[in-house]
Amino acid sequence: DLILAINFLHHINDVPGLLSLFHLSLNPQGLFLSPLFGERTLQELEKLLLEIEEKLYQKIYPRMMPKIDIKTLGSLLQRASFSNPVVDQETYDVEYNTLKNIVEDIRTLGLSSTLQKRPKIPLTKLFFQSLDKHIQGGFSLTYDVLYATGYKM
Repeated sequence: DLILAINFLHHINDVPGLLSLFHLSLNPQGLFLSPLFGERTLQELEKLLLEIEEKLYQKIYPRMMPKIDIKTLGSLLQRASFSNPVVDQETYDVEYNTLKNIVEDIRTLGLSSTLQKRPKIPLTKLFFQSLDKHIQGGFSLTYDVLYATGYKM
């Protein structure tokens, strides 16, 4: 028995509940595997977005979804009654030269925001110009990938 939850746990509002359901769904000796993006993913972009919004609008809005860290994910696997829970981590730094390439990768990797309470204020041309100005000439982004494993005994 195997459950693969590939790259979507970071979109779920109730991760503990879903992990418990996965555990209940597995037969004895079943395996749960899940690669997902961790807390440091896109941290440089998130910081830059907040800086630009604060400068332009004197206010910040949540535009990036919350992310999970390695210790919390391990604790949640234990809480869901998985045996031998293991969470491993790999970090990748990717260099970008254009905002277009960043947006393409974010969409392709499923990292677009799924926040239900997103701000209703649209991003302005000035916002994108400021963002593009910071990215031109090179901008490095971190992708933090967590690999979660647990068994049902």
